Amino acid sequence: MQDAENDRSGAQQPPEPRPASTVVLLRDTGQGLETLLLKRNKALMFAGGLWVFPGGALEPDDLAQANGDVLLASRIAAAREAWEESGLRPELGEMVLVSHWTTPVAEPRRFATWIYAAPVAKDMQVVIDGGEIHDHLWVGVTEAIERHARGELSILPPTYVTLCTLASYSTLAELLIEERNS
Repeated sequence: MQDAENDRSGAQQPPEPRPASTVVLLRDTGQGLETLLLKRNKALMFAGGLWVFPGGALEPDDLAQANGDVLLASRIAAAREAWEESGLRPELGEMVLVSHWTTPVAEPRRFATWIYAAPVAKDMQVVIDGGEIHDHLWVGVTEAIERHARGELSILPPTYVTLCTLASYSTLAELLIEERNS
């Protein structure tokens, strides 16, 4: 009998992606949409030192709260992670799914990640822990793209593509309507 980790040729199978989710926290400004980016501790193995949206892996409690519904659990996890990493909690009903990404098979740590967008009030205070998250930045979506292009803002490809997608919207209302209908 073959080892479950190996195929018939003896090559090791890629690791199964771990379910994860993230949420792009957004607010309207006079210059367009603004988003919250968090800078991960550079000592972390995954995305250390990079600017990210709040997020992380689904936990058993997320799945239990969602009665085993993985999509609902991803929404719950994204809101929980936002709270843990930034002190901001988006409303589950206001979150819209904008994309889903799976880490390439060549990567040793793989995630299947749902990416949501959600509005937050302008007056909400960001609170970071100084452990996993070392800094935060409210930045215009277009400005974030430009800063990344200049090498001033290190981000992962899914973050970049998400920012490019969101840059096509002028307001939160427009984004929420269009993404709910797509």
